[in-house]
Amino acid sequence: MRKDKLYDFFNISGVDNEFIEYAIDYYVRNGRGHTADFYKRDKRAYRKIHMSLEVLRNYIKVLDDDGLAERILRIWKDYPAIHRGIRGDFHTHTEFSDGMDTMETILRRAKALGYSWIALTDHALNPDNRLYTMSSEEFIRQTETARELSEEIGIRVYHSIEANITEDGSPDIPDDIRDNISFALASLHRLYDHPVDTVLKRIEKAMSDEKVIALTHPFFALDSDIYGEFTGDIADIVQQYGKAVELNMFPNYFKGNLLLLDEIKRRDMKVIFSTDEHCANGMYRMRFAGYFIDKLLPEQVLNFSEEPAAEFLPAEAVKNNVI
Repeated sequence: MRKDKLYDFFNISGVDNEFIEYAIDYYVRNGRGHTADFYKRDKRAYRKIHMSLEVLRNYIKVLDDDGLAERILRIWKDYPAIHRGIRGDFHTHTEFSDGMDTMETILRRAKALGYSWIALTDHALNPDNRLYTMSSEEFIRQTETARELSEEIGIRVYHSIEANITEDGSPDIPDDIRDNISFALASLHRLYDHPVDTVLKRIEKAMSDEKVIALTHPFFALDSDIYGEFTGDIADIVQQYGKAVELNMFPNYFKGNLLLLDEIKRRDMKVIFSTDEHCANGMYRMRFAGYFIDKLLPEQVLNFSEEPAAEFLPAEAVKNNVI
């Protein structure tokens, strides 16, 4: 891919130009398959650098798949605006965990995009990565700040979390946080060298949790060559428990999203579209949703709902936990 095309592709990430230039220079010098050495510095001391380059690392991975980056760029150009039916983003990160921007910046950007609601889903007490997670005290502080900002900015906030699916399949939702959220997302972040059957059992246990409404980026950390082997199994589990599956708008999930799309289309199941943003400009990746929405029934898309949590929870529970 030519250098100007590389810039166009990396620019979708939303991170600052200086980091994009670093990533392009790295890729031009090293080519594919070297992302393990992409960045090595103190993660906490150089938070913005580290998170920016972690985002771009995922973009470099896409370049390993011939033609995929070009296809993604074409879709990006074919869908120059966010679908007008989308009322909010289910999966966002702030400075309270591994996001680069403040909660205020994220809420104001959501309002500017015309959303009526936004879900804050920072990580909480992930036992496998305590570097960028919230304590219960920080969660309470985030709730208080979000309530003030929600009223000031004029946008409804679902204060939720992205819960990691732990080694035994339990989503890591601390009890004192569980009592104060409308819903949680459940995500695979580590495989623990488990075979596929064990990974599926972990997913099933997470989906049985009453607070969990959706499985996010199901293919995280998996080799793309095996996606197709158990996409149907994942859809079966999610549908069995009446939950939704996420189509995550990070480009490195595009191949998995296409497989999930085929399963969603043939089933009576719900989908959530999320940017999984780690910086405010990453929220523009919601443009990609239009490509998939064109192939789904409107009633399958929870982002079209003004009250999405009502699909899963009693009305009183939703009312009590929306900021």
